Amino acid sequence: MKYFISQAEYLRDYVIHFIFKDGNERTVDFKPFLDFNKNNPNYIKYSVVNKFKKFIIHHGDIYWNLRSMDLCFEAKTIYRNDWSRKGVIKQYNNRLKFYLRKGLISSEVYKQYYVKESSENQ
Repeated sequence: MKYFISQAEYLRDYVIHFIFKDGNERTVDFKPFLDFNKNNPNYIKYSVVNKFKKFIIHHGDIYWNLRSMDLCFEAKTIYRNDWSRKGVIKQYNNRLKFYLRKGLISSEVYKQYYVKESSENQ
């Protein structure tokens, strides 16, 4: 399994260092993600550093609350994605496109929530 987090270490603020089963390493600053989602009630509590620090690795993925899974990421997402503000917006828009293709949202909802990458007001 290429995408399997074998270790994770909290470094500072919203930064976590990951070591994957294949030996690759990533250091991710989750601040752009949390800033972008600052109005989402599932994520707002993790903007408090003491809460953010309390993550676990479970079956190779990262979770902050295993019971509710309100904030979690697959190892593949950590491994492959850009975590800058631009990268976070791209991930968000890709998820909207996926929901639209699967018929889970309408094109009107897609247009309402789509974020232009140059947008600074989210």
